[in-house]
Amino acid sequence: MLSTNGVSGLHFAVMQNKVDIVKRLLKANADITVKSSLSAGKTSQIPFELAKNKGNGQIIELLKASESKVK
Repeated sequence: MLSTNGVSGLHFAVMQNKVDIVKRLLKANADITVKSSLSAGKTSQIPFELAKNKGNGQIIELLKASESKVK
């Protein structure tokens, strides 16, 4: 489920650095490819890009591992 601006639960968890929630969402097969525009004029971002921007290495590694399962 997405908010009105296309933000998923995974985006919110990443933005809040909620590692446990990210793990649960990934285990439940959350879509890691969903792009969202978080504010006017900003480029759409996937959860990995958000994690990278926030510098959360643990979430980055979780998302990378999920990405490799998708490929």
